[in-house]
Amino acid sequence: MELGTCEASLSVAMHETPNPDAEAERLNLSIPSWPQLSPKEQKAYTRSPAIHITTDDSDKILFTCLPGYAEGPLLDGNISTLCASHAAVRSSDLFEATSLFKNSFQTLVTEKNCPVLMDPSAPMDPIARNTAKGGMTMQQLSHILRLAYYATPFGDPHQEPFNYTGYDAAFADMVGFASLMQGGAPWGIKCPSRAVVASDQTTMPYCLQVDALSEKTFYAFSGSMSCPDGSAVSGWYNLPGIEVKAGALGGPRNATGLRLYCRSTPLLSSCEQPTTSYCQGGGVVVSVSFDSNQFKIGCCQLQRRLGMALTDGVRRTLPYQDFSGYYCPTGVDVTGAATYQETFIPSLGSPKA
Repeated sequence: MELGTCEASLSVAMHETPNPDAEAERLNLSIPSWPQLSPKEQKAYTRSPAIHITTDDSDKILFTCLPGYAEGPLLDGNISTLCASHAAVRSSDLFEATSLFKNSFQTLVTEKNCPVLMDPSAPMDPIARNTAKGGMTMQQLSHILRLAYYATPFGDPHQEPFNYTGYDAAFADMVGFASLMQGGAPWGIKCPSRAVVASDQTTMPYCLQVDALSEKTFYAFSGSMSCPDGSAVSGWYNLPGIEVKAGALGGPRNATGLRLYCRSTPLLSSCEQPTTSYCQGGGVVVSVSFDSNQFKIGCCQLQRRLGMALTDGVRRTLPYQDFSGYYCPTGVDVTGAATYQETFIPSLGSPKA
């Protein structure tokens, strides 16, 4: 039985040799101040043709990248583009994954490592590695625990503020959804429920499912914003910050500048200030900066779960007692000892949901 999530690297072999900067097009949005904008400001409202790795019949975007962003393996003597490296991805999304570039399917190469629970008497595939025989190393267990947080497709571009009027999300970059500016900065992205934005050196910002909590929206006039403490970025709109309105294919009804979306999560640790366009060592995004067309993000590492359920089965033996659960300190009594209260923590899973 598969555990449902794999560690995967996704590379795309192009059928052509594109020049993303030379082929950049203006976003299909109304920009009232367009005539007064400088060439650099106008450049921030163009989209470079990007590779989209999609799932669900091309209706959802899982990863996006610029051609040549990172080198993948040689395919037929040509260097491919690595769009995602060692990412945790659901096996169902990998099964349906395709790659698109400018409305044309490209060759998608997937390298994956998928943990599987097997009956000891079942025959094992020659390429599989039996980690149960002789015991599992801590490194092998750590790899499995890492898969508890997995990449998930971007949200729905038909919702506010993108309001895309087309069908497939793969083409919603015309109104800024998962579109990449020249240089690779995402103009606007939005994660689905309970997911936040993640990044690493070889993978452009994508959505990571971490069971985050409620979302709040923040507004700014500049291209630099941070989420409050204890929360991570779940998306942004109009990163350059100059007000836009709806065009022929979608967009906000009213003039809209920069929006930042944040979701609270108790899993953040070891944070860093915005210095590069990716999270060093991986992590989730907590702040964004876009100054003079330079894109930088601040990130925090995620605390890893101490355990995880390997199956979706209901607990049948040793049922939880009334006192079982997670307890958090709530104060200090007169003796100086901490007092605790039972607290339900969804991101850590059961007991007693």
